Amino acid sequence: MNALRAATDEALGVVPFAGHLFRLRADPGFRLTQMQHLLDFAPRTRPAPPCLCAEATVVRVHRSGELFRDATARLSRAPALPVAPLADARCLRATLGETTWWRPARDGGGRGVAPDHLYARDAAGTLHIVLDTRARHGERHLLHVIGSVTARCAEHRGWVLFEAAAAAVADQGVLIVGTSPRETAIVLRALVDGLRAEPVGYGRTAVTPDGRGLIGLPLPLSLPVPPQTPGPGLRETAPLRLLLLVRRSAAAPDNRPPETAPLPLPRARAMLAAACRTPDGGWLFPRTWPEQHLRHRAHALLDSLPHTVLALALALSGDAQPAALDSRITDAVLTALAS
Repeated sequence: MNALRAATDEALGVVPFAGHLFRLRADPGFRLTQMQHLLDFAPRTRPAPPCLCAEATVVRVHRSGELFRDATARLSRAPALPVAPLADARCLRATLGETTWWRPARDGGGRGVAPDHLYARDAAGTLHIVLDTRARHGERHLLHVIGSVTARCAEHRGWVLFEAAAAAVADQGVLIVGTSPRETAIVLRALVDGLRAEPVGYGRTAVTPDGRGLIGLPLPLSLPVPPQTPGPGLRETAPLRLLLLVRRSAAAPDNRPPETAPLPLPRARAMLAAACRTPDGGWLFPRTWPEQHLRHRAHALLDSLPHTVLALALALSGDAQPAALDSRITDAVLTALAS
């Protein structure tokens, strides 16, 4: 659509995420809001090595009720295919001319997503975010798009994606895998508050093919620990030293310390496999590798990781509050890292 190219915008600059460069632009009236949100979540230390992509990905943020309504009306008449770029939401993909569009499906799926935004990729490969002027928290969508691109780039580099949090404790990386986001959030907050750990990944973390490195990827829609949590700041990479596999035990009393024990290899692999998201990710660009190749590579890492990195089971008592568990969780992690 010509309107995507005709609007006046201002540069936000070139920003790296997970080693991939993004050239960002936004409407003048939305620039400051978007830039502040971006800086809140941009990595500050230990950046990932640069990727081999030839050019920076250009992302343009439009905040225009007229453009949003016009595009929505045209898309409502176009043939569309359902896709699921998020685990808890569905959208519809359609093509208008040389531009591919994504819009929230009416039923939304899962908890649903407000129908106040559109995504597009034009013939030049520029990504567009079109926001209704009434969109709440519209600044979050830029990180969602960045997260999609970095997921695809991560697959190309051989990294394996996990729905997991991560932190660096005295430069030792801890991958936190749970059966729910609340469990990983409790543990991550305990490490940040109790050990001054540096957050690496809030909910999506990549592991290098050799199993030695962690890389945090953006996850914009529901972060368990905000950047304002006390700590040295957001770090992007860390050497992997510990797999912390967390579950909640309803049978344990609230005042019981977390139970810790080395995990049998088959169980450790099963918990990691349940959290693995390769080849599920990066929906804005076509894949470079076939899904079967990506799946084989992920399985190879799942087979080797429990043999090369200490895997520790952490059972949290059923209804205990996070504050009551902080010291017990940190003690267990320090003991494991010192072993």
